[in-house]
Amino acid sequence: MFLIAATENGGVLFQEGMRALLPDLLRQHGIYAVVLAAKELQPEPDDSAFTLGVSELVLAPIRDSGSMPPEELAETKRLVFAAADRVAELLRQGRRVLVSCAQGLNRSGLVSALALVRLGLSPDEAIERVRNGRSPYALRNDLFQRIVSGQV
Repeated sequence: MFLIAATENGGVLFQEGMRALLPDLLRQHGIYAVVLAAKELQPEPDDSAFTLGVSELVLAPIRDSGSMPPEELAETKRLVFAAADRVAELLRQGRRVLVSCAQGLNRSGLVSALALVRLGLSPDEAIERVRNGRSPYALRNDLFQRIVSGQV
């Protein structure tokens, strides 16, 4: 798991791909909540076998795409803004949160960066923090960068 940010009150933001979605690993890192930002990694509503052993699961099923029809873009923004709001709220409460997608780069980077903006960073600072913490290849989707910057 890659550390993206820590708050003064003990909140910690991690970002990683689906390989981090192991209950023992989540427990080891004291993860309170997990955000699933990959459309293809969402549990079925009646999937009682899907458990990560965390207190909260935030679902933000989006595609990693550089272009979207207007309706999909609007839904994507609604989902990621809601997820980012919840992540920021949890971090303010001192919780440890993992934001995940398939590779842990673009979709999770989008939610992480938006949460950091909610916590007071500028969009450029938030994108830089995600890249420094996760990978220089994180959040390279131009559409997602424009969402973080408020240009879309």
